[in-house]
Amino acid sequence: MFEHWSTADTTDDTIGDRWAQIRRHSYTDVATDPVLPGFYGDVALGRYTNFTLSTKRANAEDARRSATRIARGHDADEYLFATFQIRGSCLIEQADHTHLAAPGSLFI
Repeated sequence: MFEHWSTADTTDDTIGDRWAQIRRHSYTDVATDPVLPGFYGDVALGRYTNFTLSTKRANAEDARRSATRIARGHDADEYLFATFQIRGSCLIEQADHTHLAAPGSLFI
């Protein structure tokens, strides 16, 4: 099964809520705020027999996942999260570690 969500049909005043809803449905519950005006986000998700594979394209956002959100999540027992940074940069902070993913880098 293949699914696709986008913020293309969303107004600026509700885009943050719509993007959080898309992320919650396709990945996990996070608090997210677009950083710049004109935000755009897109997720394509394929659900297969033994795994789920997705691609996410988005402008700059600040995404946070608290202990409370993790506790009430419905995440799978096993997962692999990889970032293939194509353009722009991504600052990832987790477990007191910080990594700047520059264009052409891979973060697992």
